[in-house]
Amino acid sequence: MEVFLNDLQKQAVLHDKGPLFVLAGPGTGKTRILVERVRRMVKDGYPPEEICLVTFTTKAADEIRHRLSRDIGKDLVEHLNVSTLHSLALRIMIANERAHQRKVPEIADPMECYGLLKRAMEEIGIAENIYSAADLQNRLTWYKTTWKADLSILPFPMQEVIRRYNQILKSETKWDLSDLIAHAINVLETEPELALAFSSIHYLMVDEFQDTSLMEYEFLKLLLQGGENIMMVAAAAQSIYTWRGADFQALSREVEKDFPQMERIVLRENYRCGRRIIEAAASMTPEEDEVLLNGNRGEGEVLWNELPDNYAEANFIANTIINLNGQGVPLTHIAILFRSWRQASVIEQALVDRQIPYKLFGENRRFYERPEIQELGGLRPGNPGAA
Repeated sequence: MEVFLNDLQKQAVLHDKGPLFVLAGPGTGKTRILVERVRRMVKDGYPPEEICLVTFTTKAADEIRHRLSRDIGKDLVEHLNVSTLHSLALRIMIANERAHQRKVPEIADPMECYGLLKRAMEEIGIAENIYSAADLQNRLTWYKTTWKADLSILPFPMQEVIRRYNQILKSETKWDLSDLIAHAINVLETEPELALAFSSIHYLMVDEFQDTSLMEYEFLKLLLQGGENIMMVAAAAQSIYTWRGADFQALSREVEKDFPQMERIVLRENYRCGRRIIEAAASMTPEEDEVLLNGNRGEGEVLWNELPDNYAEANFIANTIINLNGQGVPLTHIAILFRSWRQASVIEQALVDRQIPYKLFGENRRFYERPEIQELGGLRPGNPGAA
């Protein structure tokens, strides 16, 4: 199947060996070039097991696998390494546990981690008015994804809590997801036979590189075993993981130091939005180069409304949808984006009041279907008081 590529996209897809950095703003086709480059390499005879494509979400990895399966076949895709960073780290950790004939721990979910952290605080005697468990959990995530367990940077009470927390995790045969990258780095550095077993990766592609922490970058370099065939696709203005150690400026300095001869490509054509929408977005982060894009979807339209509160905002959204639908715009062509899940319930209520059907993405249940909300309202299935 022939896929249209502009000249710069083709340049990225046809890049053969050596380091490549692609600056790709929104709508410029970064997923397309990643998929097409893998497809081209496999068709040119590159062994699929030597190709690794790292994404940040399981959903993105599944989408890329699906697109590649359609183009090169499921059998070849099975031999490719298309996964998240944490999935790769988990494979290494599982292989290490089995090599040492130990029971493989389970990944503790965030609520389990929260409960174990509270237990550690109680056992050490740290009161919640000194550190709340929720705040400590956030700090712990940042610390573990940034400093590779260097406790010396933390206040002494926090060091004691974390030591006890790690002991409890071990006794419960659990892993904290935040530990996986640091653990995998340690295994690759101290277990030469296992490192050799994972040294088949010769061509590494990294999606959403702007959200890679320095520790994750170290992990990627270890996977490459000193090689230079790495393609990094990034857009600094879209970084959303600074809270867990992503620092694009520091990362860029490390990349430039490691790969001084790196080729650079800047994608400028946006195929998703009109000119006015792009200009409005660019005005929010004018210092970032990748927001200076050319629109390929006409002019577009941006409306600005300042409203007194979130209820007025939700009503405005619902009324706008009714007006657009009345003008012939299908509901399937309308999307609502919001920054925080706290906004979702108010918007949902406005849609329900006006009998506007909708699908909520990002959560398994709508607000009113979530167990904790049904319990508060006496609506949990099986509850005698349920409506």
